[in-house]
Amino acid sequence: MDIFAPDYLPMDSPVFVFIHGGYWQEGSHKEYSFMADNFVKSGVVFIVIGFDLCPNVTISEQVRQTQKAVSYIIKFSQDRGSSGVYVCGHSSGGHLAAMMLSVDWQEKYSVDGKMIKGFILLCGVYDIRPLLEATYITRSLNTNIEEATRNSPILYIDHIHSGTRVLLASCQFESPGLQQVHKEYTAKLLETRKDVLVTCHVVPDVDHFQMIEQLANPDYPFFKEILKFIGVNSPNLAQLLQKAVLLQ
Repeated sequence: MDIFAPDYLPMDSPVFVFIHGGYWQEGSHKEYSFMADNFVKSGVVFIVIGFDLCPNVTISEQVRQTQKAVSYIIKFSQDRGSSGVYVCGHSSGGHLAAMMLSVDWQEKYSVDGKMIKGFILLCGVYDIRPLLEATYITRSLNTNIEEATRNSPILYIDHIHSGTRVLLASCQFESPGLQQVHKEYTAKLLETRKDVLVTCHVVPDVDHFQMIEQLANPDYPFFKEILKFIGVNSPNLAQLLQKAVLLQ
């Protein structure tokens, strides 16, 4: 886990948590620090979390590790007086973020789940079961139908806490398979959970990877949509830099 919280950020700054993708098998949280500067300059604490990869561990273990990391961040954020935590994941990280929606944080980790003010799910994989149709995926993910069923967020929509805010986003040039699972998850969520506050976006002119790469660009329209969802009206870079200079 890497935490980007320079001293010049107010203690009540919102906390943005990013969970990376990589088909549960690839990547490292270290590769995603490139986004941190853009969020910090907008007045947001940026945290990127890591986890062990398949097939060395199961997806269930990745979910457990992610839960434990988020529970730590909830406590960290509460201790600093943050206005709230926002959990974001992309691709397979979107799957892990979606699995956080149904956690009883108080019962399982003795932390206040109300500190999480929203979830941002980007091009996520919300149903793992269809992946098992390819035998090589079953081996590479160290999984089976029981494991896939246990870890498919589309089956746990009924367990999402009432009043939860969710930003669901796909991109214009997404693969057909991910477009389909996004549509199915979104439709079920909207149809069956009127008490969950859902915002939907299709980000134009980008593909699966560009969607994330552009989050380092302060002029990226979807980055501004994320700030709006978090409750940061606009970047106030000049004021933050002035504070930074005074602290040096």
